[in-house]
Amino acid sequence: MRKKWGKISDRSVNIEDKSDEVYAFFAQLELISLLVKKKAFDEELVYNFWWRYFDAPLKSKEINTWLMFEQASDQQVFSRYLELCRKWTKQIDLEQGSRSVE
Repeated sequence: MRKKWGKISDRSVNIEDKSDEVYAFFAQLELISLLVKKKAFDEELVYNFWWRYFDAPLKSKEINTWLMFEQASDQQVFSRYLELCRKWTKQIDLEQGSRSVE
């Protein structure tokens, strides 16, 4: 995941030029989110090791725009991933102490 995220977050390459990689990355996170929701994966364990992949992508305007575009055409696309992101945001904010919590 670290290598995949490194390639995706590389700002020197346009997101359209790496759209297959981006889609595959988020499809994997969507699957993990579904497995957490179905309790096949322990949520705390996933959070402890993978929280940055549920936080960092949403800080990127380009990636966030891409995710919203994908959802506009199909609301179910990445919906479990985004749901888990929203759930964990306040916890991440508190732990990082870098952003204000509403």
